[in-house]
Amino acid sequence: MDPRRSTTASTVLATTLIVSFGAAVWLGRFYLPAAHMPELRIAPADVAPPATNSPIDWTTWRRKAWDKIEPRIDEADREALECLKVELASIDEFFYERRAGTKPFAEAVLSLQGKWVFVKSKLPTVDDDAHLKFLQEKFEQNIFAIADLKTVIESAIGGYVSRVQGIENQLLVDVRADLSEREFAVPGAPLAALPEQEFRRRFERLLQDVAEAVARDSQFAVSREVVSFVSGEIAAQIAVRVATAVATRLGVSAGILGTGAASSWATFGIGLVAAVAIDVAIDRITKIAGYDPAEKISEKVRDVLKQVRTLLVEGDPEALAALDKLRSMARSDNDATVRAESQKAVDSIEAGGSLGLRRELLKLHETRAKLRREALRRLVFDETGEAL
Repeated sequence: MDPRRSTTASTVLATTLIVSFGAAVWLGRFYLPAAHMPELRIAPADVAPPATNSPIDWTTWRRKAWDKIEPRIDEADREALECLKVELASIDEFFYERRAGTKPFAEAVLSLQGKWVFVKSKLPTVDDDAHLKFLQEKFEQNIFAIADLKTVIESAIGGYVSRVQGIENQLLVDVRADLSEREFAVPGAPLAALPEQEFRRRFERLLQDVAEAVARDSQFAVSREVVSFVSGEIAAQIAVRVATAVATRLGVSAGILGTGAASSWATFGIGLVAAVAIDVAIDRITKIAGYDPAEKISEKVRDVLKQVRTLLVEGDPEALAALDKLRSMARSDNDATVRAESQKAVDSIEAGGSLGLRRELLKLHETRAKLRREALRRLVFDETGEAL
């Protein structure tokens, strides 16, 4: 027999046996129980180990949750403070734009009509306030009406409140999203599956609950308006208080100041116009000296507008100086009676509106920020106020 044919036949036979055995093994995966073929079992990939029921450390959970959301609260505080600056800038813009009307006002003061009203007001049988009323009419025609200033101030305060409300709404959305993340949304976690409306309702309720504690900490009352944050009520409350203080500073007797918004703004207007009242005799004096009387009057009116803007926004410099001195005495005077009386005086100045809109809004900002932070802290700590 040919050796080459024998070798070929052997090769074919071996190949056939190997293929047949491989096919049998492959088919066996489908027809033979896994118990009879332990060597062919394949462990499934990516199968999680059995879940354990170990207890959750809620103290750690709360600490991590607070660490997660506290930067958002800090950012909300910063944004609210920037809103305050933006809204106060609108009042500066109002006064700056009204400077253009001072020259026409001065010309009206020096007109024949203005001089005639002035002379008539000096007669014994005529209304002594006739000239002041004339000045007020021309002031409103050429510079601004008190109602316009009232609107600007209330709009600035209300605009700040509205902006803060928007910031708080976004803050609540972000906090709720943070606490719904996988790391924090564990079974039984506070706020894990709280609906949005319920989340907001609990936040608002906690604002009410923490107001008393924040008031004690801040050493001044937290008004209902600051807690409920009603824009119109806050704006009217602050604007009237500041206007009354400025009117008094301008020389209007405190005895004639009314308690309502309308009368307070009316007396503010009287004080403002009285502050710019010009003796028309300056006309002859300045003409003889070679000056432009209308320009001189215009300069004086601009100076008064600058003073009024400062009193409204930055506060009365005398009140601010007295406040610093009284605070020092309330803290460190050796006499307990002096300390107590000094603190009463401090409280009176702070409540009187003479510190200006900036201080008023900063106080509002600080109080609301404390309420907001404490309410969210209690939300995270399951409303118990539990310490870390």
